[in-house]
Amino acid sequence: MFNASEETTVKARRRHVRTMVGTLAGLMASGAFATVNAQTQTLQRGQTAGPRFMVPTFKSQERGIGLQAAEAVRERMGQDFQLKTLWIVPKSDIMTTLVNSGYSTTEALSSNDARALAQLLRAEEYVEGNVEKTPTGYRVTANLMLVRPDGMVQPLPPVEVAKVGDAAKGISNAVDAARKQIDPTKKCIDLYRAKKYAEAIAEAKKGIAAYPNAVMPRVCIAEVYNDQKLGADSMIAISESILKIHKDNKRALSFAADAYAEKKMEDKQIEALTRLISLDPNNTRLQTQVVNILAASGKASLALPIVDDAVKNNPGDASLVHLQWLVHFAAKDIKGALGIGEEMVKLDTASADTTFFIRQAAAYAADSQFKKSAETLARGRQKFPNNMSISATYVQLLIQTGQTAQAIEVAKGILKDNPKIRGIWLPIAKAQSDAGAPPDTVMASLRSSIAAGDSAALVATYATGLGQAEQKKANAATPKDIDGFRRALNFLQFSDSVNKSAAAAFLQGATHLQKGQALLEQARDKKSCDMAKEATQDFTDAQIFIPRGAAEFRDQAGQLMNALQQLSPYGDQMVKALCKGK
Repeated sequence: MFNASEETTVKARRRHVRTMVGTLAGLMASGAFATVNAQTQTLQRGQTAGPRFMVPTFKSQERGIGLQAAEAVRERMGQDFQLKTLWIVPKSDIMTTLVNSGYSTTEALSSNDARALAQLLRAEEYVEGNVEKTPTGYRVTANLMLVRPDGMVQPLPPVEVAKVGDAAKGISNAVDAARKQIDPTKKCIDLYRAKKYAEAIAEAKKGIAAYPNAVMPRVCIAEVYNDQKLGADSMIAISESILKIHKDNKRALSFAADAYAEKKMEDKQIEALTRLISLDPNNTRLQTQVVNILAASGKASLALPIVDDAVKNNPGDASLVHLQWLVHFAAKDIKGALGIGEEMVKLDTASADTTFFIRQAAAYAADSQFKKSAETLARGRQKFPNNMSISATYVQLLIQTGQTAQAIEVAKGILKDNPKIRGIWLPIAKAQSDAGAPPDTVMASLRSSIAAGDSAALVATYATGLGQAEQKKANAATPKDIDGFRRALNFLQFSDSVNKSAAAAFLQGATHLQKGQALLEQARDKKSCDMAKEATQDFTDAQIFIPRGAAEFRDQAGQLMNALQQLSPYGDQMVKALCKGK
C-alpha cells in the first residue's frame, strides 16, 4: 500500500535534483559565493591565472571517504600546480555554493549536477572520482573532464593506496600528464567549428602524440568525421578507438550506435545503445528507442549484463532500475522482471503508475501467478480508483480465472460510474455467455460494447462465434431447434451489421438453409402454413447470403447452393398446399 507522504517525498526529491541547475544559476546571479585563493603561489606582473579547475567530492560507499579523498586531491593539486598553469577552485567556494543550494557538502553529486556546479564556478576543467575499499586499502579511479563540449572525458590510471589520502599525489600527477592533450583539443574544436577540418585533425594528432591514451582529441576527430559525413566505417573505427580507452563515452557510443545501425550490425548497435541509456536513464526518448529495438530484435538478452551492472554500480538509482525492469521484460525474463518491478516501487513509489500495475499484473498472469496478478491489480485500483484501464484489466483477469460472477459484479460497479468505458462490455458478454445467461442479455452487452466504442471487428468476431455455436446446437437437436436457429441468426446478423465479413455472411446463409429445411419438415407434420412461408423466406435469404461468403468458402458454398436449388421448389409447393385460401 502506498501512502501520500511517501509519494510526496519521492516527487520532492526528484524535483530537487532537477532544479540543481536553476538553483545554481540563481546563486550566480546573486553573488552567493566568494572567490578565495587557496593556492599559496602569487602571479608575477603580466601573468594571468590558468584555467579554473574544480575537485568535487568523490563517490564512495564508505561514509566520509569520498570527501576525504577530494580534499586531499584538491590540496595536493594546489601545491603541485602554479596559478598560471591551473587555478584550483577553493573548497570554500564549493561548500558555500552547495550549502546555499540545499545540497550535501559531504556526498558526491550526480554527473549532471557536478557539471552544473563546475559551470557555475566558471571552471573549465574538473575531476570526478570514485573510491572503493580493497583488502589492502583503497582503489581510487578518476576522470578528467572538460565542461564543454560533450564527450570530453579522460579516464585516469587507477591508484591503489593503503590510506585514501595517499592517492592525492597519484591523481595530481595523472591530471598533469593527461592535460597535455587539452590545448591541442581546444584548438581542434575551434578549427572544426570553423569547418577547417584538415587543420583540426592535425591539432588532434598533436594531442594524441603528447598523450597517446588521449580520449579528447579522438572525440574531436569523431566530430570532424561526423560533420564531413565520411560514412559508417570511418565512424566505427574512430568510435571504437575511443571506447577502447573509455567504454562509457556517451559521444562515442552515440556515433557508434548510428554507424552500427547503418551497417546492419544489430548486436553491436544494441550493446552500444544499452550502455548509452544506462549512462542516461532519464532520457525517455532514448529509453523508448532502445526498448523498442530490443523487443523487435529478439536479442534483448544482450542488454541484460549491461543494465544489471549499471544498477549494481549505481545503487538507489530509480531511473536505472526502471530501465532494468523494461529490459528484463524485453528479454522475456518474466520472473526477473517481476522481482525487479516490486523492488522498483519500494525504491520509488512514484514509479507505481498505471502502466506498472497493468504490465506487472499481466506478467504475473503469464507466469500463472493469478493470485499475485489479482493482488497487483487490486493495489492499482486502490491507488487509482478512477482509472478505467486498470479496472478493465481486473475484470478480464477475473474472467480468465473463472471468477465470472465476481467479474460481472465488478464490471457493473465500474459501468455505473462510466457507462461508455471501453474494454469492459465485451468481457462482460463473454462472462455472461460462459455463465449461461440468456442470449438476449449477452446481445445487450454486445450492443453496449459497440456503443462504448470497442473494436467493431473484435465484437463482430465474438458475435459470429456465438452465432455459430447456437447454429451447431440447433442443428444437432432432435427435432431441430427452430428457436436455436433464430438465436444463431440474431448473433450473425448483429455481427454482419457492425463489421461485414464473408464468415458472418456464409454462416447466415447456411443457418437460413438449415432453418428452412427444419421448418419444412415441421410444417409438413403440423400442417402449418406460417411455418412453410417462413421456410421459403429462409430460402430467399440463403440465396442472398451464401454467395456473399463464397469468396472464402467456395466449395461449401457450392454444396449449399445445390441443396438450396432442390429445397426451394419443395418449399413453394408446400406453401401452395398448406396455404390455400389464406
